[in-house]
Amino acid sequence: MDKKIYNKQPAVCNCLNLRRASQAITEGYDEFLKLIKEQGFITDIAAKGTRNRQLTLTNKGVETFEKAGQLWSEAQNYIEKYLVKDDMSTLTILHSKIEALVP
Repeated sequence: MDKKIYNKQPAVCNCLNLRRASQAITEGYDEFLKLIKEQGFITDIAAKGTRNRQLTLTNKGVETFEKAGQLWSEAQNYIEKYLVKDDMSTLTILHSKIEALVP
């Protein structure tokens, strides 16, 4: 999947930078995974108005579980290819350090 990469400048606020990055990653995965929702493989059972999503497989989704895994792998590969191995390693370490700030 070819995707335009935009030149973005970081904000002064660390929280804002993390939120923007999280939103970009989420949208990137959604581009791959929304395909499976549109095809009837998953459904969102989260209550209306909530900020989280609760996805569950439909009967059709259970039958095509391997396809969902393949699309997830494509999303993973796209992000990892863009960030390259060293950046991915640093990102993973930073995620763990940030998560350690709360129980």
